[in-house]
Amino acid sequence: MLPFLTRKKVPLSGWALLLLILFVGVCGINDAWADSEELEFRNKITLFGGVTQEGSEIDGSIGLGATVHPYAGLYFLIGPGIEIVDRKDEGNEESFIFRLGVGYDFELTPRWSLAPEFNVDFVSGGDNALVYGLVLGYAF
Repeated sequence: MLPFLTRKKVPLSGWALLLLILFVGVCGINDAWADSEELEFRNKITLFGGVTQEGSEIDGSIGLGATVHPYAGLYFLIGPGIEIVDRKDEGNEESFIFRLGVGYDFELTPRWSLAPEFNVDFVSGGDNALVYGLVLGYAF
């Protein structure tokens, strides 16, 4: 996970719409690669969209990352990040986080994948948070 992971309070309906648009867009791509010879891509860039649950509070969560797969579609992630919480009257509050997570990639095309992902954020000076959502990946 890269150090520019952020979390902001956003309406969940907005996240659901964004994930739907991404999913429909990826599934609608002309699958011209399917007929070409099998290519192996070693690197992948991913975009995470989901929610963060901290106690009874649920916020939106976004992130950008790079992954390495040890076996088939299964992957584990570990890494640092920054949590940014937008307080209406007090401005932004930033905290260092350390994330552990797991996910499984489902290939949509040879380059594009979609994965459910589950993470635990260990927040410095705060409560730990559960983070779950979908990851859109592009292999290169």
